[in-house]
Amino acid sequence: MDAKEIKKRLLDEDNIEKVLEALQCEHIKREQRGKLVSAQLPGKFQSDNKRAVQVYAMDGVPAKIRNISGFSGDIFSLISYLEFDSPLDDLQATFRDSLLFITELMGWSASTGKNSSRKDYVAPLKALASLSRKYAERLPNDILD
Repeated sequence: MDAKEIKKRLLDEDNIEKVLEALQCEHIKREQRGKLVSAQLPGKFQSDNKRAVQVYAMDGVPAKIRNISGFSGDIFSLISYLEFDSPLDDLQATFRDSLLFITELMGWSASTGKNSSRKDYVAPLKALASLSRKYAERLPNDILD
């Protein structure tokens, strides 16, 4: 799976927010009628700007970090910088790692682009949690002497 296919699939399946969550960004939200996804940098950057990370939901999936002058690139550059701590002048060094980061996160096969069979071990717990929220009946605790 090449970079163009990954970008196209991210847009088609609307997964930009999922990538930002995996990068530990906070305050993720859509703006400009869904064309911009903004977020706060992960905690290790100690930034208070809730719109520091900006990823555009358009061809090429361009991204920028407003707090860091000189950072401009695409979603892969963003991953290289935030996840793999690549220096600004050598973001391409971890390009392949960024591709693998997305394909593993989404459960896509790196070669064919089809979903790999990835076991979700937490699925039964998720189902129980959703049922308990749906049918939650609050009973008072018994008063003990």
